[in-house]
This record gives sequence, structure tokens and C-alpha cells, in this order.
Amino acid sequence: MNHYVEKIILRAPEQWLWMHKRFKSVPDETKTNSRYL
Repeated sequence: MNHYVEKIILRAPEQWLWMHKRFKSVPDETKTNSRYL
């Protein structure tokens, strides 16, 4: 399935826009004790 989708996208990559909310928010650094996750 991935190969099929890839072939379609490669025909006209300028027509594809991928949007998703993978990282909805970043935790407050005071809660994590770190600037990095």
C-alpha cells in the first residue's frame, strides 16, 4: 500500500500537502526539568 501511495505522490508532488497534529503541545519545561524532551 505504501508503495502505491508513493507512486501517486511522485507523479505530482507539488499537489500534496501533509498536515497532522503529531505534536499538539510542548510540555512546560518547569514540569519536565529539561529544555529538551
